Amino acid sequence: MNNRTQEQNFSKKTLDSLKRIGYICIHRAWTLSTKAEEMAKSTDRREGRMIHIRLPDDLHKRLRIRVAEDETTMQNFIATLLERALKPKKR
Repeated sequence: MNNRTQEQNFSKKTLDSLKRIGYICIHRAWTLSTKAEEMAKSTDRREGRMIHIRLPDDLHKRLRIRVAEDETTMQNFIATLLERALKPKKR
């Protein structure tokens, strides 16, 4: 095999690898943007009242991690927790 053939084979392999990497990056970006759009649709900001709370840094970090794992928003996660906590008590 001569140098020219080796260069062409290397170039083809490199190009194929770059195409695969590019495809993976585009697919991941598309998936993330689709999830973000779904989350935005599920949260109507005009509906309901707004509150502001201050959280310790560690608690905020744990909350960010948890909502990312659950693929939800902080708003939806906290609203769900409050709904559960404020259910009428059974007598």
